Amino acid sequence: MDYRVLIVDDEKELTDSLSEILADEGYVTLCASDPFEAMPLLERERVDLVVLDIRMPGMGGIDLLKLMR
Repeated sequence: MDYRVLIVDDEKELTDSLSEILADEGYVTLCASDPFEAMPLLERERVDLVVLDIRMPGMGGIDLLKLMR
């Protein structure tokens, strides 16, 4: 089974690095630069794990977590 990880962070270098590390370990990764980009992904994709940055401009990770619940 392919486990799918959504990474949400406004720092592209961090998102790219984490995505590469997880892909090397066999995970399917999806990336979003902010919660507004992440929400449509969460609606249409099956995601097993979400890695969230807590502090992002506009809406933080905690706010997105509340919407996901």
